[in-house]
Amino acid sequence: MRRYHTCLLLLLLTLPAPAQVVSTEQKPFRLSCPQSSFLSIAVSTPLGDRFPNLELGVVDPLGRTLGYGQDEHVIPSSRYVRTIQLPELPDRSKAVVIEVCNAVAGFYVVSVAEHSNLEYELSVSADDGTGSNTGNDTEPVSLTAEANRLCHYGFRLNVKKTAAVTIRWLDRTGHALPFGQAPGCEAVPRS
Repeated sequence: MRRYHTCLLLLLLTLPAPAQVVSTEQKPFRLSCPQSSFLSIAVSTPLGDRFPNLELGVVDPLGRTLGYGQDEHVIPSSRYVRTIQLPELPDRSKAVVIEVCNAVAGFYVVSVAEHSNLEYELSVSADDGTGSNTGNDTEPVSLTAEANRLCHYGFRLNVKKTAAVTIRWLDRTGHALPFGQAPGCEAVPRS
């Protein structure tokens, strides 16, 4: 019996660590920084009826990170969670989300770890923190995951208190894509 417990303990210790995703939380993180720029990066299934088998990571313009595979130089005032985006519609708004208070302008790289074949939505939203609806922008795209693939997507965030926030998806060379064109997966070999 003792040997069984020792083997079970060794097995549990050698299993890969689960994703660093915090459990669902109902309070909107946006409320923790009402007068600051705010960035949200989310992945969801098209119907939002379940949490997608995907993980997110992001690197901001200052080289700070958050999410899947990112554990150094963490972005302050940020979180990585599985959440219900609309509490009044819990069965239609499940998502894996990275949220950042005091988001800085510049080039971001989003990593999406795809663990199975599925359709999903990747959405980047931002606002300038002024409380007006004129300073907001959202760029959603529909994508198709391939099992065991890691994709990088780039976007540029412009944040100005005197003008609307803008988000632009970028191609592999760093140039802005035409409005409505989805970015392509820049596949990264997985170790």
